[in-house]
Amino acid sequence: MTVPTTRDSRSPRQRCIAWLGAVAVLAGAGGSSASDDLPRYFGQLRQRGLFVVAEHYALSRLEDPKLDAGRRTDLVVDLSQTFAEHAWYANPQQRDELWQKALQIVRDELARMPPRAELLHAQEAIVAAARVRGLRWEVAVAPEDGPLRESFQRSADLAARLLERQSVELENSLKQGRRAATQIAPFEQRRLLSALQAELGGVLRDRAALDDGKTSQRASDLVDAEAAFRRGLSGGLDSRTSSWCRLGLADCRRLQGDFPQAREMCAAIAANGAALSPDLIDAVDACRVRCWLDERKPLEGAEYLLGVRQARHVLSGELWFVQLETLLAMRDLAAARQDPALSANLQAEAELALTRVAEQAGGSWARFCRLLWDRDRTQRTYGADLDRLIRTARAEYLGGRKPSAAAAYSSAIVAAEAAQQVELRRELSYTRGSILLETEDFSAAVEEFQKLAAESPPHDRTASSHLLAAYALGRLYDQDRTQARRIIYTEALESHLQRFAEDITSGDARFMLAQLQEQRLQHSKALPLYLAIPADHARYALATLSAARCYETLIRRLEDLGRDSTTFHAEAVAELTRRYLRHADQPAAWTETHGGIALSLARLHLTGSPADYSAAAAILDQYAAARRIVPEVNTAAWRRWDDESLSLRLVALAGTGRSAAARELLSAPATTRPESLLAIVLGLERLARGPATAQFVDLTELLVAAVTRLEPQREQLSAVEQTQFDLARTRAYLMTGRTPEGMAAVTAITERFRRDLTRLRELADALRFSKEPVVLAAALKLWKHIESLEKPGSVGWFSARIEVIEALLLLGDDKEAARLLGVTLVLYPDPADPAVQQRLADLQRRMTAKR
Repeated sequence: MTVPTTRDSRSPRQRCIAWLGAVAVLAGAGGSSASDDLPRYFGQLRQRGLFVVAEHYALSRLEDPKLDAGRRTDLVVDLSQTFAEHAWYANPQQRDELWQKALQIVRDELARMPPRAELLHAQEAIVAAARVRGLRWEVAVAPEDGPLRESFQRSADLAARLLERQSVELENSLKQGRRAATQIAPFEQRRLLSALQAELGGVLRDRAALDDGKTSQRASDLVDAEAAFRRGLSGGLDSRTSSWCRLGLADCRRLQGDFPQAREMCAAIAANGAALSPDLIDAVDACRVRCWLDERKPLEGAEYLLGVRQARHVLSGELWFVQLETLLAMRDLAAARQDPALSANLQAEAELALTRVAEQAGGSWARFCRLLWDRDRTQRTYGADLDRLIRTARAEYLGGRKPSAAAAYSSAIVAAEAAQQVELRRELSYTRGSILLETEDFSAAVEEFQKLAAESPPHDRTASSHLLAAYALGRLYDQDRTQARRIIYTEALESHLQRFAEDITSGDARFMLAQLQEQRLQHSKALPLYLAIPADHARYALATLSAARCYETLIRRLEDLGRDSTTFHAEAVAELTRRYLRHADQPAAWTETHGGIALSLARLHLTGSPADYSAAAAILDQYAAARRIVPEVNTAAWRRWDDESLSLRLVALAGTGRSAAARELLSAPATTRPESLLAIVLGLERLARGPATAQFVDLTELLVAAVTRLEPQREQLSAVEQTQFDLARTRAYLMTGRTPEGMAAVTAITERFRRDLTRLRELADALRFSKEPVVLAAALKLWKHIESLEKPGSVGWFSARIEVIEALLLLGDDKEAARLLGVTLVLYPDPADPAVQQRLADLQRRMTAKR
């Protein structure tokens, strides 16, 4: 291609407008560039972007155990090269994985001690150099990213060492003139040595290009790079390598500031255009344009690129990158000369170039163009200094140095405030507060978010900032649960509900307040808060599950107090049914939260008075259908729900008269785990203790069968679980008339928990399931022991004394019962608790009726 170089007499603005007109003609121009030799085959696949095809082919060939060893080495080299080139067209994460694959495939092959190992050692160094090239342009568009720059420096140092070492080994081998059975031929060694020197020159050149300090190291790297390129030229066996070396020398001249010489060298390379590959031609053109950009002559570069586009129509990724750089430089020049119309036209053309690079090139160069564009946009919006502060802060965060990032954001906030960038300052403050939450610096986070929330007039971040300040106060309370911190946290949430009642954040505040109340065992206060969260809120399902938990806790509390829970139980079933039906017919969309809601509702049906076994069975069928649809979900919550669903299904089957199916389920492999069996035992035992039903015998027999199955695995349970099992086992034995076994368990538990009032009361309650004299005598003894542990005159003491009197009456010792009641009334004639008064009055009436 011949590019006109005669001096143009038109003014710069006339030339720029003419350039824009020519580009407009080419704006839609596009198109695509139209053996058994392995490198050529892979090269063609890579040139067409068929990396996956090449990789799959090579990997399948490498699995052939009969593959010739020499052929295998060549295949590994080409596969490694394919991975390395593929990395240029992948996102950063995939790129790093592909670079690692390119190295690992070589290292794995070297471990096999193959023939022609020099090729593999050289390829290892060449891949390291490819990584340096990629990181060079990453740093070029993000120079403030300290961790990225450090990664580039480490990679460049490593690649230089590898390339130098392999070069020395090849040079020594050539000097010694030896060729062992495992070595490649001398002419191949010389060609490989030239390639390594070319790569070494490129690494040193790239390291110098990013040394902005113009240090002695930069000068030294450029000298060494030129020396490496010249050694690569001296091999003379590979015209492609020689051309790349000559281009490397030209680029070194450019970096040294000798722009005319650099352009002359590029022109000399281009003179042999017919023998050059397309990628090399593009690289030569890019070097020419960069000379003009470095000289601050973007118009000359733009005109040259116009000639390139007229000749080729489709640009490579690197040429699109320098085109974008050129357009942005021209736009800045037009703006400096106070030509807004021209500046706007160039801005639009730059935006078009950004679209074209994605369409025509893609890969890393397209990403570099996007990063360059984003950087230019933020610099124009905020100014270079503020943009630098923001990018530094982001780089610190992405590098995992969060405390340092918070400090950097603080500096950026101050700069944004000084520049009167109000919205940016709010965004930066919000980001800093979020980082402070991540680092658990909750006091600082509270301060940051409260300042944002207090700004007047309110802004888009006001409500969310206020909520996050409240959240940080909650985390401070979690760290030190003092009354003062709890009050501050509660007031912050209540204030949010008042100020932002119509904002979506009110649902989150209500949920957080409900969690706090439930945490404090204030379930009656937590329940209405959970129920008030709207159906379109993200936490609706979780709030429903939490409400179900509160319902069940409050029902148990009513039952423990001996109060009627029927109405409240019916309310719970109605409310949860209404909520459950919102997702019941969409099992594929169920989450573990929906599974928990289903089981809570099924449990309420089974514990109702009377129990609704059919409704529970229908819900459990829906749960099972959802578990079959949801693929391979095995979280801790799902496992817990699955265990609970077994026990509930067993009871539902028995309650609907399907005892045989229940027994079959009990013997299924899914119920062999100790945790599953315990869930079944506890579920059956809890339901068997409920109101008497026609299914009582089936329930208790199933319960005993489950107990029998779990007994051999009791030691695999935790200490708490063992106690739960022992109490359930005792009740099961007593319910089914297995008195000797039950009494043995009573003795063991009493000895283990002689001063644990909670456990002793649970055990005493279990003895109510039998009226046999031996059991009643044990109950009398146990209640007397409990009474001795309670403070005389307390509610607990009265409760135990009344139970002692009841046991005496059941044993037929009316005289002792009357005497004990009389003594109690003399000592405590007017107990404060109304429930105690009522029970004592009932005992008096019963004894009077017996006389």
